[in-house]
Amino acid sequence: KQSWQQNGADPETLIYLNNALLEAEGKNYYTIAVTIPMIDTPNQSVKDANAAKEILRGIAQAQTEVNLGLFEVDNELIQQFPGKDFLNRKGINNRIGLRVVIADDANGDEEAKARASLLVKQSSILGVIGHWTSETTLAAVDTYQNGKLALIAPYAMTTELTTNPRNFLFRTVPTNEDETDSLVDHLLNIGQRQVAVFYTPQSSFSSYGWQKFKQKFETKGGRIIKVREYKLSKSNFNANKALKEVSKYKETALVLFPDAQITDALENSIELIKANNGRNLIVGGWNLYSPQTLSIGDSKLLEKVVLFVPWHPRSSPNQKFTQDTRKLWHGPVNPTTATTYDATRTLIKALEMSNKPTREGIQKTLASDGFSADGATGAIEFESNGDRKNPPGELVHIVPCPKSFFGLAFVPLEYYSCD
Repeated sequence: KQSWQQNGADPETLIYLNNALLEAEGKNYYTIAVTIPMIDTPNQSVKDANAAKEILRGIAQAQTEVNLGLFEVDNELIQQFPGKDFLNRKGINNRIGLRVVIADDANGDEEAKARASLLVKQSSILGVIGHWTSETTLAAVDTYQNGKLALIAPYAMTTELTTNPRNFLFRTVPTNEDETDSLVDHLLNIGQRQVAVFYTPQSSFSSYGWQKFKQKFETKGGRIIKVREYKLSKSNFNANKALKEVSKYKETALVLFPDAQITDALENSIELIKANNGRNLIVGGWNLYSPQTLSIGDSKLLEKVVLFVPWHPRSSPNQKFTQDTRKLWHGPVNPTTATTYDATRTLIKALEMSNKPTREGIQKTLASDGFSADGATGAIEFESNGDRKNPPGELVHIVPCPKSFFGLAFVPLEYYSCD
C-alpha cells in the first residue's frame, strides 16, 4: 500500500497488492498471466515503460474488481484499498479471486518464445494475455497452441495470426484489415484519391497493413505513388528526402504504418510528421496514438493527422469504465488499457462459466457460439478463427488542449475540442 501511494498509482504495484491480499487471507483464486515489453535484457535498460504500464492498468483494474468482491464492504482490510469506493465489486462466481503473473518478454521474438514456454509449464495458469507486438505474438502463439493454453491478444492486429487459425488464440482488438478499411474509406470520402505509403517491410503488422491498404485503395480507384524513401525502419531514414519525392505529385496524402517499436519506425514517423510541416494530410495506425506524437507540441504540424484506434474514452460504449479509469489512475487511459481490460474480462467470464476450469475447458468456452463478455469497448464475442466479431474502431485527430501535458489531445474525428 505504501508503494502504491509513493509510486503514484503504479499498476504493477496494484497487481502485487491484489496477489498479496489473496495469499494473506487464504482466499481461493484462479491464476492468469500477462506479458509486457519491459526490459531490454542485454543491458537491463527499460525498453518501453509506457507500454508496460498501459497494459498493466487494464489487467490490474479488472483484477481489483474481482478481488474486492470477495470482501464485505466494511472489512477493515480493504478500507484503504485502491478503487474500493467506486469499482464494480464481484468475485468470480462471488467466491473466487484472481491472481496475476507478470512475464517480461522484452518485446523480442526469442524472449517471447521463452516466456511462453515457462508460462505453459506452470499448470496453475489458465490463460495468458499478450503479447505486445504482432511479431512477438506470432513468435509465441504456437507454443501456447501446443501447450493448449488460451492466448488472448489485445494488441496484435496482423491478419497473419488468423490466416492459419489456431483454436487457442483469440483477440479483443481489430485486425489491420479493419484498420485499413477505415482509413481507405476516410480518404475516399474526403476525395483524397492519391497517397504515398511508408511502412516497415520486415514487420508482419506493418507489411500486412500495407498490403491490405494497397489492395483496398486501388480496388476502389485510388492511386499509390511509388517513393524510394519508404522504409520507416531505416536507421538513416531521410524524412526531407521522402517529402521531396512526394512533392512532385499534387495533393498526395501520407499513409504511415510504423511497426510497434521493433525498429526506429515510430521515431522516423514522428520526423516525417514534423518535416511535413502541416502541408499534406497524414493518416496512420494505432501505434501513432502515443505521447511521442503529442510531444511534437505544435498543433499546426499535427492538425492534418488522422489515426485509427480501437477505442477512445470520449466515445466509449462503457462510460462507467472511463469514469473508473480516471479515478483509479488519476487521469485518462489509452486504447491499450481498454483492450487489455477487455482481454481480462474475457478470461474472467470464461472462468465464471466453468465449475472446475481447465485450460481446454476455457478454450471451449471462449470458442462456443453463445460466449459473450462485457468490456470497455462493448460486447466481446469471437469468430470461428478467433478474430473478434464486430470489432470496435474509430478515427481520431489531434486538437489543442491547454490542460494536457503537451497542450494537445487525441479526440474522435467528430469533436473539435478536448472539453
